[in-house]
Amino acid sequence: MSSKVKVVVITIIGVFALSLILLGIRSALGTLKELDDGYDYKKADSYVKKIKKLCDAQDEFLVGDVFQFEYDRAYVFKDNYMSGESFARQYNLDISINQVEAVDTEILRRIVFVDENGDYIYEFWYNVEKLTLMEEGMIIYPETIIKKEGIEPNGRCIIELVGNYKYYYDRNID
Repeated sequence: MSSKVKVVVITIIGVFALSLILLGIRSALGTLKELDDGYDYKKADSYVKKIKKLCDAQDEFLVGDVFQFEYDRAYVFKDNYMSGESFARQYNLDISINQVEAVDTEILRRIVFVDENGDYIYEFWYNVEKLTLMEEGMIIYPETIIKKEGIEPNGRCIIELVGNYKYYYDRNID
């Protein structure tokens, strides 16, 4: 093998090895970013898995069947780029969700759970590539019905919220 061929082969191997190293660093940084932002992605993903499991078993179930913790109601955000404070002010809602920050992405959606006083309890983030709600902009309750619309070949679960909800942008809500 000529020395030029050896140099080319060594260069190709070196570039390949460097690419693998850089991909590993990028992956590690992405994982650290998830850990650093304080959000519990594993918990959120467990709720998505629970919804998919319930969709496999039946056509309808309750929001309370998925989110089995104490809350009064939840807000299905349609305004990703709004913080909780801006959201409450924009829609004239008597809720205290100041810890909810704006999300700078179109792939994540949010449902924010509050107690009877409107105080923050939990913010559920879901990836629209895994779970799709047919409609947003709603106030939902533990008794709100989740209806399965379908499961796509890629595994994305499409659901609709039916019965026992209100639209938060309707100024006539109680």
